[in-house]
Amino acid sequence: MLISVIVPVYNIEKYVGKAIETIIGQTYRNLEIILVDDGSTDKSGEICERYAGKDDRIVVVHQENGGLSKARNTGTKIAKGDAIAYIDGDDYIHPCYFEILAKNLIEHEADISVCGMQVVSENEYENLSLSKDVENAAIEISAEEALEGMLSQKRFSLSSCAKLYKRKIAQSHYFPEQELFEDYYTVYRFFTEADAVTYTDAGLYYYLKRAGSITKKKYSHQMMDYIKHGEQVIEHVKQSGQQLMDAAISRLVWACFYIVTHIDDSSKYREDEEYCWNYIKKYRTKVIIDNSAVKKEKMLCALSMFGKKPLKLVYKMSLR
Repeated sequence: MLISVIVPVYNIEKYVGKAIETIIGQTYRNLEIILVDDGSTDKSGEICERYAGKDDRIVVVHQENGGLSKARNTGTKIAKGDAIAYIDGDDYIHPCYFEILAKNLIEHEADISVCGMQVVSENEYENLSLSKDVENAAIEISAEEALEGMLSQKRFSLSSCAKLYKRKIAQSHYFPEQELFEDYYTVYRFFTEADAVTYTDAGLYYYLKRAGSITKKKYSHQMMDYIKHGEQVIEHVKQSGQQLMDAAISRLVWACFYIVTHIDDSSKYREDEEYCWNYIKKYRTKVIIDNSAVKKEKMLCALSMFGKKPLKLVYKMSLR
């Protein structure tokens, strides 16, 4: 089975070499590695070309800057693999990442193979050593169970990474271009196309939490894309008749907490804050009594009864 690995690259010269090294060093060798240089202005593109000169499995595409979604879509459209994976250019993977994901995909006759994800700091990124010894206890779950687990923030996340998709799944939908939080609705739709999913909690994908990430940025109105995607999921759940409404509502409320707590008291974005706050007030009791909702969200919903200030304080403390 040929696996196409799509790596968006934009001004990450400090990190992209390590990402590429962990891909070309995989125990699973049948890879097509597509590096999409999204208009980098540093040496990222040159680094990609240098690796392509050493490994004929690497294809480098240079394009004008269009954002993460466009870079992923570019790679997806030209991918030749039987399965497709997304790896961000500042993250890295375990040496057995593709061997395990592919094995689980084939043995369980699944459409999507998922593994655990570990969040690492800059210091851990520099010093972490990876052992090839890993325990792989994969389980098979239905697509609906996977959707409910993702939306409820249990088992695994809505990230497009840490997953291997059959080609027909990854090419069934494209990421929304020029939008933030692009994984939210897109990955949800990938899973609606799947019949079976396999999952191992082995943490084989390493997500680098660095200062320039979206979670660290100052609030802007474009972050309301988060809410837009949550609303799209709810509409899709209604139309499809799936029994996922509680989980979809829970995920939208979580997105609203994110927005409200990132808007400071002196902000000009009061309309955005009130829009999200109204969702929290509308659904908080429903989340509190939902047995599937995570405890942290239940706590935040209860705390919201006392107003925005204590909510913002506790939320920010929980992120430290």
